Amino acid sequence: MGNLVSNARPRATLAGIDSYVGELPDVLYEKSLGSSRFLKTIRCRHPEGLVVVKIFIKPEPSLSLKKYVKTLQLERDALQDIPNILPYQIISESDRAGYMIRQYIASNLYDRIRSVLQTRMLYFGCF
Repeated sequence: MGNLVSNARPRATLAGIDSYVGELPDVLYEKSLGSSRFLKTIRCRHPEGLVVVKIFIKPEPSLSLKKYVKTLQLERDALQDIPNILPYQIISESDRAGYMIRQYIASNLYDRIRSVLQTRMLYFGCF
């Protein structure tokens, strides 16, 4: 009972996530930021700085993601000129996985507002 993908063959064991990162040029695995059944999220080093890589591991190598890559690229192009949105800069596919890569941002607005000093400054600015 439950939501499972039915498959006659047992699923191959997954290799280490750093082996998937090895397929990307100039990207070195640093640490995992999150892992789910759907996407693996990792922080990596790139010559231009830190990046976030989201990896979709294909259940079968014959699965094509071209339709989804094209849709994501169209969405990225539509959001490119909006200043408050950071879309994925690179969207690609290999024979083993699909990749979405963007710049790593160390903190978000919520993290900055959480500090006591920032909360006081925000309160002072509102009144």
